[in-house]
Amino acid sequence: MGIAAWLLLAFVCVSYHTKFSEITQPETEAVAAPTPPQPLTFSKMDGQWWLSGAVPSAAAKAALMAQSRSKLGDEVLNDQLQIDPGAPTVPIEFPPDLRGLREPMAQWDGHKLSLRGLADQEDTLQSIRDALPTTFKTQLQDDLQVDANLQARVQQKIRGQLEIPLQFEPSSHKLTAESQQRLNDIATQLAQVPDATITIGGHTDNDGQDKANMKLSQARADSVRRHLILLGLPAAQLRTKAFGASQPIADNKTSAGRARNRRIEFTIQ
Repeated sequence: MGIAAWLLLAFVCVSYHTKFSEITQPETEAVAAPTPPQPLTFSKMDGQWWLSGAVPSAAAKAALMAQSRSKLGDEVLNDQLQIDPGAPTVPIEFPPDLRGLREPMAQWDGHKLSLRGLADQEDTLQSIRDALPTTFKTQLQDDLQVDANLQARVQQKIRGQLEIPLQFEPSSHKLTAESQQRLNDIATQLAQVPDATITIGGHTDNDGQDKANMKLSQARADSVRRHLILLGLPAAQLRTKAFGASQPIADNKTSAGRARNRRIEFTIQ
């Protein structure tokens, strides 16, 4: 056999071996990475509390539910927990007490605690932070915030409470007993904004002389201020301003309109 024939035979053998190897070599299948367990989440929606995510065992789930209910008292707790043996251990201190917050959420992923929620005052947030165990404090993602819209909500709430104006004795700056009781509720609202300046504006109808109306509106605003101070609001937070009959909100030609114009207004800044 000539050299050319030997070379041709070698080429055919190599080609056959390569093709056979391609056919018989099994393909390596891609192995999907395991899905990590869902983080443990404690939150409140539509007035009800929820527990969701994964726990490592039925016993861990029962312990977590019992711990949560002991902190919530009579509030509703819903269970959306799943059992996953690969889930991280649930700390005995979870969940923290987030009552008193708006849009509260606590989440544990096995490494860190994430907190979220809105409060009326920084003191409320700080008390939640202070109550956390050391293990959480050193692994904390803190998104707790004071609600920036609080003043606007308090202002709106008080306006609703004053749809029926506060009443005074006729031609007097003395509050009626019923209006004093209503001021108790208003004081509760104002106490939520301890850092705000509150202006108490006194208004009258147009009966009488302008000078007398200014004096009466000032006296009535001062009377409201004194009552709020007696209820515990800081004197330095409260200011008064007299408007007399200069800013009517209704027609002074009718008794109903004049009654609406004789009013106290609160401005929160």
